[in-house]
Amino acid sequence: MKFRRTIADDLSFKGQKLIRGRHKIHPYPAMMHPLVVDELLSRYAESDDVVFDPFCGSGSVLLGAAERQHLCMGFDINPLALLIAKAKTTNYNASKLQSELKEIRERIQCIDRSEIPPLTNPSFWYSQSVLDELSRIRAALISSELDFLPFFTVCFAYVCRRCSYTRKQEFKRHREPKEKRNLQRKNPVEAFFQHVDSIMPAFVNARTELAACSLQLANSESKFDHDFKYDLVLTSPPYGDHSTTVAYGQFSSFGNEWTRGVNPFHNITYTVDREGLGKRQAIAIEISNFPILADTIDRICTVNQSRSEDVTLYFDGYHSALTNIITHLSDGGFACFVVGNRTVAGIEVPLDQITAEFMSSLGMELIEIRSRDITNKVLPLENSPSNIAGRRSKTMTREYVVVCKKSS
Repeated sequence: MKFRRTIADDLSFKGQKLIRGRHKIHPYPAMMHPLVVDELLSRYAESDDVVFDPFCGSGSVLLGAAERQHLCMGFDINPLALLIAKAKTTNYNASKLQSELKEIRERIQCIDRSEIPPLTNPSFWYSQSVLDELSRIRAALISSELDFLPFFTVCFAYVCRRCSYTRKQEFKRHREPKEKRNLQRKNPVEAFFQHVDSIMPAFVNARTELAACSLQLANSESKFDHDFKYDLVLTSPPYGDHSTTVAYGQFSSFGNEWTRGVNPFHNITYTVDREGLGKRQAIAIEISNFPILADTIDRICTVNQSRSEDVTLYFDGYHSALTNIITHLSDGGFACFVVGNRTVAGIEVPLDQITAEFMSSLGMELIEIRSRDITNKVLPLENSPSNIAGRRSKTMTREYVVVCKKSS
């Protein structure tokens, strides 16, 4: 270990709920804990700082920043994630939201059934009655002119996944066994309104107005297409490629398919999990310039050459993203990366150390690496680091906050 770590028990927040307040509108994999966000913002953000999350996911960082009156912006490649983040970071008028809910109720009552959008093998994942009911909700949303359409669309996306046959504890698509498929499964229309009613108080009882938040469907690996500055980067990038770590695209696929035509961010031509860090492309990074990374890849290669190639692709994309991110960071600004060290072919990949190595090569000053317990983070209980069917291991239980500063 080249870069020193310190234990940060104050960042573990054991026993503190991860899914709270507005985050209850829709679950999302590997969310950063809101209390971790709050702690890092209080430590590294000045009152007028602009906050940027280049892997914003469902908006944990953005909501925390907006609540603390920071202008903020987020990038992500997943349309559903951006839709959730949009719903979370919007200011709501209680009477207007109730009025729009009433309008949706009335429209649904007038719709018997409607067109079902293109879905992946719909009869495999849904009963016909569920397909018909979901189509009614979608038709009502499409035909309504709503100021708060993202809020209701996210609630709809939540129900689309909950009413499918997928195993709810899994991120990838895995169909439940036949005997479990209809257990406690509610009518989708009833489930939709019940979910809206249950989470609406968190959106209409905000103590303060949220600061403005901008969102963009963008891949941070690509050069940013406009010149803007921010004062704090606070993010939790994917810990590895989507196919062998967290399958964000598969998790979001039910919502993404059903909300096409309703979600304003859904102008994509790619598959989310294939667009993430680690996608197949020409390698640009010079591995030998990074001793920790080179040693890690060499050790994996002695066990499994194919997996070492996957890791190389991931870090090639990761290095490109960090280069772009740091380029637009204000002088004197901080960058906080919350990362986890996964295992590949039985070998730990020290993402915290490699992140620090990359940052140092980009001229950033390493401030600290803090280690926290992550028993309350939404991750699968087990994964397959070897990528061999049937070979499982426990997922990580600690993550690391890598903090760097750009010279003035």
